[in-house]
Amino acid sequence: MNKRKRKPLSLPPSQAVASKALSDAVNLRCSGSALNKSGVTARARKLRDDCGLDRKDAALLASQTGKGHTAEVHQAATYSANSGSRSRRHRARPNPKTNDPVIDVQVLSGTRVTGGCQVKVGKDKYVERAITSGKYPLPLVANVEACEGLWKNGLTPIEVDDRMRMYGGEALQLREREVIGISAHALLRAMQNRRGLERLDELLIMAKAGLSEGLTNFLLVAAHELSKARTRSEISRALEEAFSAGCRSASRATLQAAYLVFRFDAKARAQFSAGLVHRIASQSVAAGECAEVIVETILDLVTVRRGQMDMAEFWSNLGIQTCRAAGGAGGALLLARLTRVAPWWIQGGAMLVGQIAGREIGAWMGEALFGQPEA
Repeated sequence: MNKRKRKPLSLPPSQAVASKALSDAVNLRCSGSALNKSGVTARARKLRDDCGLDRKDAALLASQTGKGHTAEVHQAATYSANSGSRSRRHRARPNPKTNDPVIDVQVLSGTRVTGGCQVKVGKDKYVERAITSGKYPLPLVANVEACEGLWKNGLTPIEVDDRMRMYGGEALQLREREVIGISAHALLRAMQNRRGLERLDELLIMAKAGLSEGLTNFLLVAAHELSKARTRSEISRALEEAFSAGCRSASRATLQAAYLVFRFDAKARAQFSAGLVHRIASQSVAAGECAEVIVETILDLVTVRRGQMDMAEFWSNLGIQTCRAAGGAGGALLLARLTRVAPWWIQGGAMLVGQIAGREIGAWMGEALFGQPEA
């Protein structure tokens, strides 16, 4: 009896994709509370009720005022999610003192505030005036559109940066268009008396994660396989392998994102919680490895159903795959802790090496415990 043809996924589960999915959910859920507290939601309702604007137009206009508050949530969420997924100690939150004239986002280690930054969203002249005022600690964090103009005029990332970078970790790049979109979405839902994440929001976040991971793996496997193909049949087979790898990794990333997003939505309140984001992000490695076990097990069950694999081989595969996943998670987390004070790119490379090595060790142990399936 022939077993299902098994090809390793080109890359282990991506922590960058997972943390992006989690931070997207945090941005959508918590921006509404920040906008409401700062009075932007009331402004949007006034534009709708007193000025007669359509809800969408009122939300978009008011978001120009509220984009700075959303930017604070964006930087805190992406910093905390990235830090948690890499087992780093530090996390970030919007300053609970909303009228603080200097610090918009605080960085914490445990319960102690260890730093912070000012966040600005607007034109380069507006950001430049804030820098030259001398009121804010440098670098000031601003949207990339403004930063690019300022960098061309001689300023450096030491003075203004497009994301928050502290203690070796960093947030995602701040883009004006993105924060306006998040603000408008949150304001529109507030005017419709809708709260929290909706199912469509969650599905879109999961789909984006799956598409990103699937496309990356498809391109990598296609490039590798096509480089060896010489005939038309080999090219066709290479594309089939790439498509299979892309679909499997997309399914895995979708499940990984689903776990993180659903868990956050179940635990979160309206107010931003850096500890909650950091804690859930720290589970992304294990979530990705578990998601791969689920995907591979489902594919094996389909193969059993078709009569191409017996149950003994199915259970052997499941045992090996479980050990492989445990080894991958253990290797990644071990290297993450050993390099937790290193720059993020060094730590990311170390985690990838640890995950790949851990998977190989785990697969070897699984074969010793459960028997190697027939080729």
